Amino acid sequence: MFHILFRIFIIVILLVPTKSFAGDADSFMSLRADEVFMRYGPSTDHPIKWVYHQKGWPMKIVLRFDQWVKVMDVSGEVGWIHNSLLSTKKHGIAQAMDEKSYVVLKKSNKKDSSGVLRIEEGTLLKVYGCEEGLCKVGASGYKGYLEKKLLWGIVQTQ
Repeated sequence: MFHILFRIFIIVILLVPTKSFAGDADSFMSLRADEVFMRYGPSTDHPIKWVYHQKGWPMKIVLRFDQWVKVMDVSGEVGWIHNSLLSTKKHGIAQAMDEKSYVVLKKSNKKDSSGVLRIEEGTLLKVYGCEEGLCKVGASGYKGYLEKKLLWGIVQTQ
């Protein structure tokens, strides 16, 4: 009987998220280092599922357990990363709409602003801030504005 109750307790603990320092489970964080291991479970005893080699790569927060965060990447892969390897710095990944394979970075936040750079879909962008459906972003020394809906890694508000 004790073993059954203990197993139920463990399952409940794994399913109930702990209090988050970065917001609710609908938030994003980014990778703090150039090499980060995603694991199958919330400890170093679990095998490595993926190795990420891109500092700043955004991850969607799914669940928190102790010092571990269950995350989802842009391709839908889900796994666990230690909290110390995640940052609250905002980054996004360019996502083209329709059949285009690029997005256009605008010079300013005005509606009739001209484009300054074509950014290939999947490019990592630093996000400086967002307002009114536009985000100021930067990549490869360029800065400009991009529609929020063209970024994965930023909470989309209605």
